[in-house]
Amino acid sequence: ISGYHEVQRVESHRAASLISLDDSSPMGAITLLQRQLTPEAPAPSSNSADENAQAAHEELVAEYQRRLDATSGDQIAYAASVLGGRLEDLQLFVQKVKAGESIEAAIEDIIQRAITEVRKHAFANDTEVGQCEHTWSPEQFWYLLTELARHESAEYDRMRNSALFAGNDSALLGLAEAQLITMVYDNDRPSRIRPGRPVFFAAFNRIIDDPGFSSTMAIRMHKAFVDLETAKIRKAEEELALLNVFKASVDSYNTLASNMAMITATKGMSGGGDGSNGWWSRDRHKHKEDGDVGAQLYGARPRETSRADEPS
Repeated sequence: ISGYHEVQRVESHRAASLISLDDSSPMGAITLLQRQLTPEAPAPSSNSADENAQAAHEELVAEYQRRLDATSGDQIAYAASVLGGRLEDLQLFVQKVKAGESIEAAIEDIIQRAITEVRKHAFANDTEVGQCEHTWSPEQFWYLLTELARHESAEYDRMRNSALFAGNDSALLGLAEAQLITMVYDNDRPSRIRPGRPVFFAAFNRIIDDPGFSSTMAIRMHKAFVDLETAKIRKAEEELALLNVFKASVDSYNTLASNMAMITATKGMSGGGDGSNGWWSRDRHKHKEDGDVGAQLYGARPRETSRADEPS
């Protein structure tokens, strides 16, 4: 996949074809194992009179029967179901069985190797592995691993649009380049996700069955979910605070507009001009009329108002 993307970047004006090399079918894996592990029957003894030759032939027959029993059809089928059709795993299994290991021991060793590989490349810190920065986080891979351990495959779009991946496919492409997962393409686009190797399915289940490691990663994954939701809540609170500031500004503007309207109405009631001068003039004329009435009652002449007494 990584080579395909490199070619697309270099030769962007030309269409590149992607050829997917899939694993062998279950029946193909069984046939390969039977052909590699079924022992050849020893040739009949040519000298039946020689006791040493006869004893050696009987040992060959016994070894043939032992190897034949050790590689029965059920055991071969079990090995093929665990290892799948990946040629390198099947060849390693054949080498171990031919070296004298039992089928169960050979399968267990291959599974343990797969567990070590997954933990080393997917969960270890970059400084421990000596690699550059990963495009995925351990929490993202743990979420994907649990899905693959339950169902053997997962929908690409559903995983890509999940909360942890947030619509970004760089993490999934990085996992595919690291051969921790395999992309199944449909119509020249990723459709489903499977473990990088068939034996990884057994390795994923073993990792999940580890109570200490599983609990630690589950806590980290749920903490990542909590952090995402907390960030959403914090963003909503900031938007709400901004709306409250805007509402307060609108209320202040409405209050100011109402006060200005009241002042304008008061000026209109005073007869125009300055409201304070209107009140003063009205009160001045009222006091003058009261003084004239008093003067008439007591026989005094009303004082004539000079221009100096009038307000300017």
